[in-house]
Amino acid sequence: MSIFSCKQEVKEKSYLSISGEIANNQQDSLVFFTFHTEEKTVKINPDGTFSDTLHLKKPGLLYVNYKDRQHSFFARNGYDLHLTWDGSEEKIDGFNPIKTLKFSGYGSNIVTYHNDETMNEYLNPSRNEDRFQLSEGDFFKETEQYFETKLNKAPKTDPDYTAYYAVDLYQSKRFEFDKYQKKQYKASVLKKGAVSPKFTNYEDVNGKKVSLDDFKGKYIFIDFWATWCKPCIRQIPFIKELEEAYKGKNIEFIGISVDKQKDKGKWKTMVAEKNLTNVQLITDNATEAEFTKVYKVESIPRFILIDPEGKIVSAEAPWPENKEEIKALFDEMGI
Repeated sequence: MSIFSCKQEVKEKSYLSISGEIANNQQDSLVFFTFHTEEKTVKINPDGTFSDTLHLKKPGLLYVNYKDRQHSFFARNGYDLHLTWDGSEEKIDGFNPIKTLKFSGYGSNIVTYHNDETMNEYLNPSRNEDRFQLSEGDFFKETEQYFETKLNKAPKTDPDYTAYYAVDLYQSKRFEFDKYQKKQYKASVLKKGAVSPKFTNYEDVNGKKVSLDDFKGKYIFIDFWATWCKPCIRQIPFIKELEEAYKGKNIEFIGISVDKQKDKGKWKTMVAEKNLTNVQLITDNATEAEFTKVYKVESIPRFILIDPEGKIVSAEAPWPENKEEIKALFDEMGI
């Protein structure tokens, strides 16, 4: 007599099942999307419940938009996730992760772990800025050990998550190394008292050619901005207040646009519309201009203060909205 043992193979779903309940719901739908342009609007029922399926191209972060807040979590086809949260909850210090958001169902252990890691790292950083004072060799060693520990601690129950998390941590590690190099650069080339890099023949709104040396003998407060940069535009009222407060003082306020040359017309129009009466210039090569590259202007707005001798006071000055900080800096310089 022969005995045969048969085991039925369970085929995993080729889609993500997602459902949930929102207490104190305040809208009629949710929008789920990924960086791969996938997007789906899911209806929220009158009782705050919702349910749908999503077909994801590959495992990774899935974003959900609710009340103009975005929360991300790891997801892949095959998971069956149930979400619950309080729709009346506000952001945590402006940060996206929502405190009351909870997950259950297949895959929720992975999702919860990743969310907790993200939240804890943001609210309770396990590392401080002192690490950037280490020698290059010690910094690299500390960074390698830190990310290796994080990877080893992560759950190994889902190969897709393990692979995703390994890539995610690798990218974070590369970002750390890059940040270290930039800080070392700024601590040497852009340190306080160093001679400032210069720009020459930047065009103002009237077509006049202007150079940094034209303002020698004055403090120079530079605002790097662009017409497409909303945070830059939000600073304009504060810049105007600053200019008014220091009118007649030995300081020149200069706006330098990193708009492309083809958008010069748009730049001139905004200067007029916003009534920007201070010196307004445009770089000769957008963000690739030598002056912006030497100053490592990789995000805007960015503010710089230079002294009357052409030396750097601050390569990353406070934003004008931070009134007390910028006043303290100007007072220190005797402006």
